[in-house]
Amino acid sequence: MTNNSIHPQLHPKYRPDIDGLRAIAVLSVVAFHAFPEWISGGFIGVDIFFVISGYLISTILFENLDKDVFSFSDFYSRRIRRIFPALALVLFTCYGFGWLYLLSDDFAFLGKHIAGGAGFLSNLFLWNESGYFDGSANTKPLLHLWSLGIEEQFYIVWPVLLWLTWKRRVNFLTITVLIALGSFAINIVSVYINPVAAFYSPLSRFWELLIGAILAYVVLYKNDLMSCSIKSSDALSVLGFSLFVVGVGLLAKDSLFPGWWALLPTCGGALILLAGPKAWVNQKILSNPVLVWFGLISFPLYLWHWPLLSFAHITQAEVSLPLRAGLVLISIGLAWLTYRFIETPIRKGGHNRLKVSSLFFLILLVGYLGFNSYDRKGLEFRNRAFLKQVTTYQFDKVAAQRQRTCFLMDTGDDLTNFSTKCIRRDRPIELVLWGDSVGASYYPGFSYIEEQDNRIGVTQFTASGCGGLMPTNYQSNFCIEANKLALSEILKLKPNLVVISKTWDPGPLETQNDIAFLLHSPDFETAKKTIAILHSNNIPVLIIGPPPRWDKDVSRLAYKYWKDHHSLPPLFYNKNLVAYPALVDRALEQFSKENGVMYYSPYQRLCNEEGCMMLLPEEDKAPVTFDEFHPTAAAAIYIATDLKTKILDPFFRNTR
Repeated sequence: MTNNSIHPQLHPKYRPDIDGLRAIAVLSVVAFHAFPEWISGGFIGVDIFFVISGYLISTILFENLDKDVFSFSDFYSRRIRRIFPALALVLFTCYGFGWLYLLSDDFAFLGKHIAGGAGFLSNLFLWNESGYFDGSANTKPLLHLWSLGIEEQFYIVWPVLLWLTWKRRVNFLTITVLIALGSFAINIVSVYINPVAAFYSPLSRFWELLIGAILAYVVLYKNDLMSCSIKSSDALSVLGFSLFVVGVGLLAKDSLFPGWWALLPTCGGALILLAGPKAWVNQKILSNPVLVWFGLISFPLYLWHWPLLSFAHITQAEVSLPLRAGLVLISIGLAWLTYRFIETPIRKGGHNRLKVSSLFFLILLVGYLGFNSYDRKGLEFRNRAFLKQVTTYQFDKVAAQRQRTCFLMDTGDDLTNFSTKCIRRDRPIELVLWGDSVGASYYPGFSYIEEQDNRIGVTQFTASGCGGLMPTNYQSNFCIEANKLALSEILKLKPNLVVISKTWDPGPLETQNDIAFLLHSPDFETAKKTIAILHSNNIPVLIIGPPPRWDKDVSRLAYKYWKDHHSLPPLFYNKNLVAYPALVDRALEQFSKENGVMYYSPYQRLCNEEGCMMLLPEEDKAPVTFDEFHPTAAAAIYIATDLKTKILDPFFRNTR
C-alpha cells in the first residue's frame, strides 16, 4: 500500500479528504493487525488503498497522455522518490534486527522476504510459500508487503498499456473496463478454486485498482455524470462510508476474500472519492486535521507497524494487549519521523538524478543483502557461539516425509492417489502408517525401523490436517477423499498392523481436565468407528498419541533461552508448553484400552514431571520439533526406536 498524495504546496489538486480516507484505511489495517479480536475486518483497508492508488495514478496518466506530455522516466522517478526512501529504511532496519536476534533458518527466511520486498515480489513469494507448513503469519515481519508488490506490479504494467492504448487511439475507458471485468472474473473463479491465488495474484487484484482508474476517467471526461454526483454527493459519501464500515464489521480473516466481499470496500471507497471534497462525510469527517495528518504518514505507518508487531511475536512468549498498544504508538512515532526527516526532504526539489540513482542503489543493496542471507542459509557464523552447543541440525522435511506423494498436502496439488512407492509389500511383516502431518513427521522413524529390521515393511498413507480416520461429513472434501482412498487401500492390503498417528487437536475444551468430553469429541467418535471397521477385517491397530506442543518454534525458544542465560535450557523444560497434549494423552490412553487397541505415548517418552525435552539428549542435541509440534527426523527415530522395543517387537513376536 502506498501513499500517492503530494504535499498541498506542490500539488494544486490536493484533496485533504483523500488523505483522511487514507487514514481511515491505514488505521483499520493497523487495528486489525494489533487487535484482531476487536477489528476482525480491518484488513479491507488495503482494498481502499488500491482504489485510491488506481484513481490518483490513472488521473495523472490520462491527463498527461491527453496533453502529450507523458514521460516514463518522469513517472518512474516520482515513484522511486515516493516509495524507496521509507521502504529502504524499513528493510535495512529489519535486516539489522534479524542479524542480531534471529537464528539462521529464520534469518534466511527474512532475507528471502527482504529481497522480495525490494523487488516488489512479496505477493508472489507468499503465494508460492502458502501451504500446511507455511510459517505463522505473525512471524513474517514483511508479510504486509504483499500489497505493495501488487501495486508496483500494476504501476509497471498500467502506464505501458495506457501508452499503447493512446498510441493506437483506443478509448481509455473501453480498455480499462474490459481489463477490470476480466480481472474481477478471475477473482470470483479463483476465490473458490484456489483462495490463496485469489488473494495474492495480481491478476485477481488489479480490478480493485482499475475501479479507481474507471473513476478517474469519469471525473475527467464524463461531465454529465459528475453533475449528477455533485447533486447527490452527500448521499454518495454516506453510502460509501457505510459500505466500508459494514465490511469491517462483517468480515473476518477466514472470510472467502476477496471474491464478492471485496466489492464492499472498493465500491465504498469509489463512492467516497466520487462524492468529492465538499460532500458531508468528506468535509466533516475525512478532512479533519487529525485524520489528514494520519493520511500524510500512512505509507510509513503501514511499513513500520507490522514488523514491530511481528518481531514481538518472534521474541516474546506472549504479546500482551498493552505491549501491542505500545508498539502501535511507537510505529506512529517512527512513521512521523520517517515522513518528516526522510520522505519530505527527498521528495522536495526537482527530479534530481542523483537522488533517484542513490535510492535505486539502496534498494538494490538491501535486496542483495537479503538474497545473500537467504542464499547462504542465514549466515550461520552469526550464531557460532550458540551453534557450538547446538548442532546445525537440518533435514529435508519434504523428502523425509515424502510430501506430495505419500503425504498429500492439499487440494491445490490435484492429487487423487498416493504414489505406488508408498506401498511396501515385499516383506513378511506389513505395517501401515496412517495419519496427518504428525504421522508424516514420524515416517523417518519408521523408515529407520525398516533399515534395522528387514522383516518389516512400512506403507505410508498421510494427508495434511485429516489423515488417520474414516471419511465423515464433518471433514473437508480433500480429507474425505484422502481418507476414503487410504481406508480402501488398507482394507485391500490387510496389513499386520495399522498405526494411526494424528495431531489429536481437541479444539476448544469445556474444562481443562474433562477427559469425558474428549472421549465423545468428533475425532474420538470417528476413531472408534474406524477401529471397528479395521477390527472387523482382522486388522490390529496401534494409536500413537500427541507429541508435546510449544507456543513457539522450539529452535526460537532454545535460542532465546541461550540469549537470556548464556546456556542451553535444561533437558526437561516446563515453560512455553501448551497444556492440552497432556490431557489428550491421558484421554487416548483410556480410549485405547476401552477399544482394544495398543497405545504408545510420545508425550510420556519426551516429558516428565519437570517438563518436556526441547533438544534430544544425544550428542548432536537435535531439536525435538522443527516448529511448535511436528517432530524432526531425529526425534522420529528416537521415538520409533523406543516404540519398536516396547510394543512392536513383543507384538510381532507373539503374532508370527
